[in-house]
Amino acid sequence: MSDQQQPLDYEELEAPIDVRGDRLRRLAFYLEWIPILLIGLGIYLKSTHVTGGGIFIVIGGLVSGLIYLCFSWFLFKVEEYVFIEVLLSILTGLVFATLVVGIVYKMQMWNNANEMIYLSMMSGLGLCFVSFVLYVFQITNARASRFYRKLLSRLLIFVVIAYSISVEL
Repeated sequence: MSDQQQPLDYEELEAPIDVRGDRLRRLAFYLEWIPILLIGLGIYLKSTHVTGGGIFIVIGGLVSGLIYLCFSWFLFKVEEYVFIEVLLSILTGLVFATLVVGIVYKMQMWNNANEMIYLSMMSGLGLCFVSFVLYVFQITNARASRFYRKLLSRLLIFVVIAYSISVEL
């Protein structure tokens, strides 16, 4: 070891690269964004009166709803879970799936769209409150704090989207 090395240069202090974790994060990113891009494409095609826009909305919405329903535990994954975090992940997946399907219903002008959006908005607000309280009590735990921040950020975005859709459309 030379005199020029700094403490951060030591080999034992270098963090190992987690290739598997990077692949899983990319998979979660694509699982979440590809169906949402399909919905956006469908909305654009429908607004420009191009045939087939509704099909993209329905396919993207249903795939997105299924992904949130089935893989919500994976999208919010941190190192290890506690029971309440698993429960919150599953309930958040149900709320997201209900909202996405409600948006599809609203865009296609099908019945019960407003009820689905309202239900998901109120459920999302309830989950926001519960997540915020748990976040405050777990703020010193770095792992739990990261989980609740991820959950709260997505919940707040979805609640705002639900509110704006229920007001505007």
